[in-house]
Amino acid sequence: MPFILNVMKNIIHKIVLITVFIVTVICFPSCQGSQSTKIIGIWEMAHMDRLPLGLPRTQWEFTADNKLNVYVLPENNIRVLRGTGQYSFTKNGRFEVVKFQASYNGEWTIVNLNNRVLRIVLKEFVDDKPAGQTLFEFTKVF
Repeated sequence: MPFILNVMKNIIHKIVLITVFIVTVICFPSCQGSQSTKIIGIWEMAHMDRLPLGLPRTQWEFTADNKLNVYVLPENNIRVLRGTGQYSFTKNGRFEVVKFQASYNGEWTIVNLNNRVLRIVLKEFVDDKPAGQTLFEFTKVF
């Protein structure tokens, strides 16, 4: 009887492991989809490494059709379009910005993304060699 119990435990253990593996494989791609959905909206820059003094309030708008619009808000709070580009998510959970200002083009790493906060990092290169990174922090406006 103990032999049968051990065999049954092993079978149940294998079934649980296979189930967990299948659920993980199915859910992992949907996590990336959730990032691409969460990022849609208007985000106001709260912090940027090496933030220039006197920089007006800046907002980034990620649209559902993968466009990136960057606005500045001078003291009169009227949004002025500063630039446009495109973004797309990569398979490794990062997103890439293209057709924008050269200093913003590249592959970005999402450090934190939820309903209120977006933290992203852009690795910088000089002559195709790593030269540091810049952290951007945003709060969700809309």
